[in-house]
Amino acid sequence: MEYVMKSSGSGLSLKLPANLKSEQVWASRREHGWEPVRPEACPTVADIPELMRENSLFEGVKRRTGLAVFIQYWNNTTDEGRQRMASAEMEETDLPAEELAAAAAVVHGLCAKDDIEIPQWVLGKKADRPMCLFTGTEKPENVAQLMVVSAGVCAEHNVFYEEEFLEKV
Repeated sequence: MEYVMKSSGSGLSLKLPANLKSEQVWASRREHGWEPVRPEACPTVADIPELMRENSLFEGVKRRTGLAVFIQYWNNTTDEGRQRMASAEMEETDLPAEELAAAAAVVHGLCAKDDIEIPQWVLGKKADRPMCLFTGTEKPENVAQLMVVSAGVCAEHNVFYEEEFLEKV
């Protein structure tokens, strides 16, 4: 499977296999003039609740656009940046429990993908019912199908998404 990455404004596009590790992706990007986001410019896990509030396009999206923003920064920074993003403390938040479980599932998946230590706040965060992220629908047949192809950490949180999604944003 391949996907195309486009550089904003430069007109560059780059076709990469979906199973590349982050450093392999950056090696390919650098050949085409791309530079990673500076670690200090990246949001941390402590910023996720605010990202989820600020990037809520409409109620049906359930604030998940903020998670996509977090993933985008994660995939566009260095290992140092990812370590910084994951290592911050998650403060008490007013996010609903299912949204916090969604955030935990995404951070858990990103950390597992890039061999970054999994933050303690992620552990034990679980949605009451199975949830699909980034699919646009939570019909029972879609949830069942996504449960089969989702990232390995998803079952721990009862929040499901395709593993490839963590690389594509």
